[in-house]
Amino acid sequence: MESGEAQERFLEADVTHEQQWQALSLNNQAWFTRAARAKSREAVYEEGVMWTSGHLVLSTVNPLLIDEQLERALRWFRTQYPQEDVTCWYLTAAAPGDLAARLLARGFKPDRSPHWMWCHLRDLPRQPVPSATFDIQVFDDEPPSQGDELSSYPVERSTVRSLMHCLYPRNVRSLVAFQKSQIVGRCMLNLTTGAWGIGGLFAMEVLPLARKQGIGSALTWEACNLARQMGCHHLMLNATPMGEPVYRRVGFQSLGTRPSWYLRPEFAE
Repeated sequence: MESGEAQERFLEADVTHEQQWQALSLNNQAWFTRAARAKSREAVYEEGVMWTSGHLVLSTVNPLLIDEQLERALRWFRTQYPQEDVTCWYLTAAAPGDLAARLLARGFKPDRSPHWMWCHLRDLPRQPVPSATFDIQVFDDEPPSQGDELSSYPVERSTVRSLMHCLYPRNVRSLVAFQKSQIVGRCMLNLTTGAWGIGGLFAMEVLPLARKQGIGSALTWEACNLARQMGCHHLMLNATPMGEPVYRRVGFQSLGTRPSWYLRPEFAE
């Protein structure tokens, strides 16, 4: 943030478990919406539900509304071209109740149960000793492509990522790990602001041949420190089993797992 620039407002430092889930859900919704708008797709928001290109997010399940909301979402997905797989994310502190049965009846299939983690940035440990074998850089635009070795960053999506940076310059940043001038790891920081504002870490990936060198930990720490410098108090992410111990070393703690489901385009018909 430039000197003299007004600092954004973020979620307060001391929060409840329910507030963590609310902020987490809103950050994910913002990430999906920003990616969709970079592809000229719309995002639809209703009470406790949002949907956009490839994603359906449920943060509140109102038994009186949910069936109609799901039907409206399915109708919307049927109108999209090209059609694509849809992931349904359940992001709230409350138990899902009979939501699974409602989704299965509409063609959704059970998917993995993402493990969500949270870091209080005031507890961020000291910066790791800088490595002489790799360098972390922060970009406010899409870095020059070096091919699609990182599966989370295919070349054909570089325009979308570049537009996300262009459309949301204060909210979306890329962190890139270089080793001998070659990109060996990346992640993206997504900031939401206001009363529920937090940081979200997305698309973390390190090349297999570059793992076990502290690159994932360094990328995570730099993302956390960048968010903290911008006034943010919290950062969340969705951890894979391989990534969980890396994030714990940086100060993340478990919020728990939540179910998810997927829908193939043919079942949306």
